[in-house]
Amino acid sequence: MAAIALTAVTLACGGSATPAPAGPAQVDSVKVITGSGVALGQFYSMMLVGVDKGFFKKHNIDPTFTEGTGSATSTQQIATGQFDFGIEIGAAALIATVARGGAVKMVAQDDPVAPVGVLSVPPKLIKTPRDLIGKTIGLPPGTTQANIFPAFLKANNLQATQMNIVNSPLTGIQASLIQGRLDGYVSYAQSNIPILNSLGATGAYAMKFADFGFKLSPDAGIVTTNDIIKSKPDLVKRFVAAIEDSINYTLDGHVTEACASTAKLFPQAIKADVCTNQTRLEVANIKAYRAPGKPITLMSDQGWQEQINALVTYGNVPKVGTTADYYTNQFVPNQK
Repeated sequence: MAAIALTAVTLACGGSATPAPAGPAQVDSVKVITGSGVALGQFYSMMLVGVDKGFFKKHNIDPTFTEGTGSATSTQQIATGQFDFGIEIGAAALIATVARGGAVKMVAQDDPVAPVGVLSVPPKLIKTPRDLIGKTIGLPPGTTQANIFPAFLKANNLQATQMNIVNSPLTGIQASLIQGRLDGYVSYAQSNIPILNSLGATGAYAMKFADFGFKLSPDAGIVTTNDIIKSKPDLVKRFVAAIEDSINYTLDGHVTEACASTAKLFPQAIKADVCTNQTRLEVANIKAYRAPGKPITLMSDQGWQEQINALVTYGNVPKVGTTADYYTNQFVPNQK
């Protein structure tokens, strides 16, 4: 009996007995905004697939996704605390936001090089910067491309006054091109060529900025506030890991599956053929430009420095501090 009593005391005092199993890990609910609408960026499937396939759950995250209207606007909404994270947020938009005092930072890339350019269709194809002269060009306000287009023009010895630049919302911009109200518009090749094809355009062409001395790296990534980085570093690390897992899953031959999964989240936005074509082009872009043997989300300091310098030199963006004020790789998993 004494032995039983001693055992009871030992257990009560937390002696050598096996401790009780830990309770379930806390699940963090987070609000996430995309760079633009999902109907335009259906290749977001490579990250959104993580909801259906359990990658966010694996890292104890319960995300709620909201569609953005452009990276510049989304970055401001993150900076003001309306959202915890942003995905596919343009680096150029973040650079401009930081220059205006926004306390935000990119914590991972999800797209290594920007396939941004001028989209056009026959018979008025725009194949070189000089072809822009005299044309009516749509520029979506509140977007990364709106931030960088003036810099691209200056880098190619052109002025905005040499063309008719029209503020054109992302919604309906493709139809405006096809119907002849625009001669071209500034956006992303991998998302817009499939959309134009789906609307019946033939021979759609993208004059990519990278082919004319204006390569932006990274293109886009995961953005959060400096406050969340400081106060919840483990959450940031887990969110980045979930994104890395999701993109890797898509790259491993699961494009169609990623699109089907994303259609469950945004059924009105996803069209199977457009999503599949966009995502395949995005996968090809990532495979072509990612650092060999490195995590997809790992960013290049040289790329950041070159992009900041380009926007400061050509885009009239004030320079703030060093590259460390714009991005960090500290949360990227599996670095060697």
